Amino acid sequence: NGGLIHIKNGKQIVIDRLGTTGICYGNNNFYRAIQHQNFSEIVVYSRDEEKFSIIYRDIKDIHDLYYFNNSLFIVSTSTNEIIKLDNNYKIDKKYKFQGTGDAWHLNCLEVINGRLYVSAFCNYKEHYNYKGKTYEKGFLVDVLNGDILIEQLSQPHTPKFDNGLIYLCDSETKTLKVFKDNNLINNIELD
Repeated sequence: NGGLIHIKNGKQIVIDRLGTTGICYGNNNFYRAIQHQNFSEIVVYSRDEEKFSIIYRDIKDIHDLYYFNNSLFIVSTSTNEIIKLDNNYKIDKKYKFQGTGDAWHLNCLEVINGRLYVSAFCNYKEHYNYKGKTYEKGFLVDVLNGDILIEQLSQPHTPKFDNGLIYLCDSETKTLKVFKDNNLINNIELD
């Protein structure tokens, strides 16, 4: 029941209703993740209107895509890892975090000061062990070296870096948090 919607001049055009779980742009391509029950699909739309799909059976429950340093990175939430694809869309490298299955609930990628980070609910060891136990257990972690940038978050999602500020949704507390130099400077409460 998801989909892809184009919004232009205040008008919405529904492109389709496929369960889209990540989009990004890079290398003159638009990338889109579509989640299916038994496999994951990446659809590549090129500028010359060419479109093709790649099916992955070992990438599970995609939560985000990000094009960084000439590579496409994919959050494989159910395998607790970030996948890096090469230019032929083959798996080049897996950045595996400790734990089995969806142990950390890795979800959204962002480049902050030239480093690739992913938001995570926690660092538990077992699949779905975080259910009901995520308050202030979340963090932003560097994908390449495992360093934690910001911690004590509650179900963090969608970090964005702009003009020296880090914005992120702290879903469990229903707040938008704003950080400067990794220090909280604003906490905007939402309904």
